[in-house]
Amino acid sequence: MKVFLINDNESSTNIGCRATSNAIRYLINKKGHKVVDEVHIDRLHTLKQNISTLENKEKYQVIINKLIGGNEEVSLREIRCLRDLYTFPKNLYSLTPKTVNEMEVLSLIFRRNGIMSDIYESIQSSDLVLINAEGAFYGSSDHAHWMLFFANEAVEMDSHCVLTNASVSRDEKYVSRGMREMITETFPKIDSIIFREKQSYEEYDSWAPIDNYKLSSDVAFVDYEQRETLEEQEAIQHVDFWRNNRPDIGPQDDFICVGGNSIYPEKDTPPAPVNDYIELVDKLHAHYPVILLPSKDDDESYLRHVANSTGATMLSTKNSVRSIKNVLKYASAYLGGRYHPAVFALSMGTPVVGMETKQNKMLGLLQHANEKPKIYKSYDFGHQVNSIFEYISGIIEEDINVEKRDIDRLTELAHKNIPDSLPR
Repeated sequence: MKVFLINDNESSTNIGCRATSNAIRYLINKKGHKVVDEVHIDRLHTLKQNISTLENKEKYQVIINKLIGGNEEVSLREIRCLRDLYTFPKNLYSLTPKTVNEMEVLSLIFRRNGIMSDIYESIQSSDLVLINAEGAFYGSSDHAHWMLFFANEAVEMDSHCVLTNASVSRDEKYVSRGMREMITETFPKIDSIIFREKQSYEEYDSWAPIDNYKLSSDVAFVDYEQRETLEEQEAIQHVDFWRNNRPDIGPQDDFICVGGNSIYPEKDTPPAPVNDYIELVDKLHAHYPVILLPSKDDDESYLRHVANSTGATMLSTKNSVRSIKNVLKYASAYLGGRYHPAVFALSMGTPVVGMETKQNKMLGLLQHANEKPKIYKSYDFGHQVNSIFEYISGIIEEDINVEKRDIDRLTELAHKNIPDSLPR
């Protein structure tokens, strides 16, 4: 089966993106399929756009009238989309379709003018369009809108389409009305939607018009490197640390990994509460070694201040997934609000203590793992420092680990993110 893979982004410094992308490619190959092309949503501006074919002399409204038969309900935003397309042809993010109507108008514009011809050719020449959703539908990001747009284009071209590693929410706090409408319009058309946790599966199950969805776990539970973890004495020696500040600990020692949070880089949320982090890490570090674990550059920007103030060591963002897993395997606990380091920790049997995220994804993950979710606030958690310390100390003293049967179950479910054959 020839697969056209549409990925969220290609960031080499985002450990979660690297893990899911590599795991998906591994599963595609393992199941005897082949990736014939791959595109990343955050690299749309690099695609061929054939702007020279546009009839620049025509007025925007005239073009819209030609495309949709003079429909008077065309919004000002749709007119702006055309204007931006003519004025800034490489700025495709200014064209992000935010409603069903905009999605339909852009489809007509793109097809008429040969825009993104690379993608349309790949859709047509592949057996399956596979979209790695990366949990995008918890919110209303531009990436999520583009995923729905391409899923809709694949369906309109009579191509098979699967949305994998997905999550979804209809919570009006996080998901715009336009996004909810696009989900309602597009999801039922897709051959299969594969959800990465029960919370999303059950949310969609409550309003899905047809049975085209199933439950998996996050694809990062797949051990795509298929190698044994390093010997115990090597586990931490083969890891890159920020400023090479390597901790004097071994795999038999109790230590705690503290991560960042996906909520802090969001445009509509306050910055990371560095002082609260410092107070927390100081408390933990007085009793146990602490290793700070940034998932991407956004985390490193504030965790390095914590490292400088507390003396805790910090991992480099350049580490491989294998190296991160080796550290988490021997950690006594992982504390943080980053989804994929929590997945790595659970897959290695290490308990996870969550911090609130914007879309409750940590709660969904821990419930799916049959863990008793313990979620702390992401802001103003200074007054919770003693409670967090006591909870993690209890994990260490009681030598609590994730049950092997749950690790095996989640790993088996993760393999379902890639279909064995074309949907029927």
